[in-house]
Amino acid sequence: MNEPDVTITNFMLVIESLAFAAVLAARPRHPMRDAWIAVFVTLALGSTCGGLVHGWFPDPATMPYQVLWPLSVAFVIAAAVALAQVTLQFASAAQRAAFQRRVWIAAGGFAAIMLLGYQSFTLAVAAYLPASLVLAWLLVRRAQRLQDRALWLGVAGVLGSVVAGALQQAKYTPTPALGHNAFYHLLQMVALALVFAAAARLCAQPPGEPHARPS
Repeated sequence: MNEPDVTITNFMLVIESLAFAAVLAARPRHPMRDAWIAVFVTLALGSTCGGLVHGWFPDPATMPYQVLWPLSVAFVIAAAVALAQVTLQFASAAQRAAFQRRVWIAAGGFAAIMLLGYQSFTLAVAAYLPASLVLAWLLVRRAQRLQDRALWLGVAGVLGSVVAGALQQAKYTPTPALGHNAFYHLLQMVALALVFAAAARLCAQPPGEPHARPS
């Protein structure tokens, strides 16, 4: 196994994300539930592909790398689209069509960049950023209104994920014994646990909560 710290933490993320998706899938139906499940499942798929690349197929000249690495980036872009679908649930039905078009135009732009050959993880981080910031703002507004601790945890998780992505791009790690990618994965695990707390609370609230404009 190459890069054992990166590979193992990748698959820890897979297990965590799938566990969160399974818990939500067992809940009663809710307008936000499927979008949240899609977030966690696509992140798990992206981490699976990334773990295989880092662990066993690190050579860009090989076919497995050429298949798995673009898939890893594509799944994170898909997770960003799913996260955007969560934010749309805060909007009124009349607003969603216009916002939905913007989401798909942005997703198509990121996909086109990837297909044109730019497959750096920077693209995945950039794709995840807009929906994350919008969701953090929406969670702040709802948390202020409801005084709900779980929603504040979600704000911390979403912003923590953004910070983790920035640190990964800066190749930061607090210790040479831990690679910067492995450190990023550990931060993401904490961030996802906090986000899940908010997701579970949102999926337990009545669907008719007052809407907040997502842009």
